[in-house]
Amino acid sequence: MNLKLFYSLIVLATLCLSADAESLVVAQPGKASATTVQQAMDALPASRTFIGTVKLVGEFNLEKGLKLADYTRLDLSEARLVLADGVKAPMIANADPENGNRHIEIVGGVIDGNKTGQGAGDFHGILLVRAEQVRITDLDVMNCSGDGIRLNGKGEHTRDVQLRNLRLVGNNRCGLNVMWAERNIFVSDIYATGNKELGIRSDHSEGLYQNICANANKGHGIFIRNIFGGTYNNLTASRNGGMGIHVQGVVCSRGCNWGAHNNSTQDPGKHADIFFDSDDTLSYGVSKKTVLNNITAGPYKQYGPASERTAVEFGKGVRDGLLINNLLELGNE
Repeated sequence: MNLKLFYSLIVLATLCLSADAESLVVAQPGKASATTVQQAMDALPASRTFIGTVKLVGEFNLEKGLKLADYTRLDLSEARLVLADGVKAPMIANADPENGNRHIEIVGGVIDGNKTGQGAGDFHGILLVRAEQVRITDLDVMNCSGDGIRLNGKGEHTRDVQLRNLRLVGNNRCGLNVMWAERNIFVSDIYATGNKELGIRSDHSEGLYQNICANANKGHGIFIRNIFGGTYNNLTASRNGGMGIHVQGVVCSRGCNWGAHNNSTQDPGKHADIFFDSDDTLSYGVSKKTVLNNITAGPYKQYGPASERTAVEFGKGVRDGLLINNLLELGNE
């Protein structure tokens, strides 16, 4: 008997009641994939205080979105999820967006939103609202009609999220969007390319971002907005259609090693590589009390033809609130 077929016949019989409870689900062509996966997750012990794992093997064509409860790990390291045509829902969401969920992990694999099959609407690859103790790692998220990944505190302080080693490709809005009262967020080793609106949006406070690359997105590369107590190290933003890095309302924060080159490719000469906005309408006001070290921006021939208007621009009065050490602005070569 084919090994995968054998496993598929015992989909819900592989549960155990120990701290490493796990269910294995193998894709079967023509079956209701999302229903099968959801049944496996729902069959984990309901009152568990440990993380139960559902491991998927194969390609799953989701006829509806998946809902993750507390203490659930979805292991996609040997799987690919594809949203079926016309499904008007996020592919993966937490089960209780109003009260939030705890201890959710999504690990490995590929999430494909099949945006050409969805029609109008913003349907995200992963949408977690007010979810805490979250781990999303080693994952490709692509072709979503909304954001690839959206984490939303929805006005409630939502803490302890780790995002590591993610590739966000060709999504219709943002590759990664972390927003609205998220706190204590660690984001590392992120690559965003080909996203229509933004590569990466950081719109929350008390976050640490490191090793972030936004390359050749159709809109802006990296948008850092309305935050205090943030740290942004090792940012690279090049060949994006709009600005490379847009900074709007950053307070009591720090960063180092930023590089932005040959941006504004969709409208050459319109945008700077890095722009510090003077908009004072946001909660924390204009950028101030922030220290940045080692910034390099401007055209460089290895990145292709020059397209940006200037290397770095500051809105009126913004420079006074920033301490910038070692700013190198390149000119045309």
